[in-house]
Amino acid sequence: LQPVVKLLINRHNNKYSYTSTSDDNLLKNIELFDKLSLRFSGRVLFIKDVIGSNEICCWSFFGHSKKCAEVCCTSIVYATDKKHTKVEFPEARIYEETLGVLLYESRNGPDQDLIQATHHVVPLVDSPARAMRRKNAQVWPDSGPTNRIIS
Repeated sequence: LQPVVKLLINRHNNKYSYTSTSDDNLLKNIELFDKLSLRFSGRVLFIKDVIGSNEICCWSFFGHSKKCAEVCCTSIVYATDKKHTKVEFPEARIYEETLGVLLYESRNGPDQDLIQATHHVVPLVDSPARAMRRKNAQVWPDSGPTNRIIS
């Protein structure tokens, strides 16, 4: 069962006029969808819904038939004279969610090792001086409560 990325897009479903950058951002969302569908074809099923959507621009991400995330790109902006529809292009968030849905590629659910690796905080690397001190440190078993074992 493949993960799914779905883009709901409907340029004509708008009560208000668009902001000046909305058309450009709408095209950027469509172009990114096309680019991702070429890049991850065979690994992810991409669906572009341009017919029955009430949304103007909304991405949905599914793994094992369950919605994992959603990125909606539209909002209403209140100007002094009237309301406008603003379409944004949250490129980094779309990439993040697309890569996240790849965790659901296997048939047995998400790869737990991969999930743990991506959510694990990596400790800072020791400085060369600290590593040398640790290498040369001696721990005496009878030294009482001040005994420190450095691993």
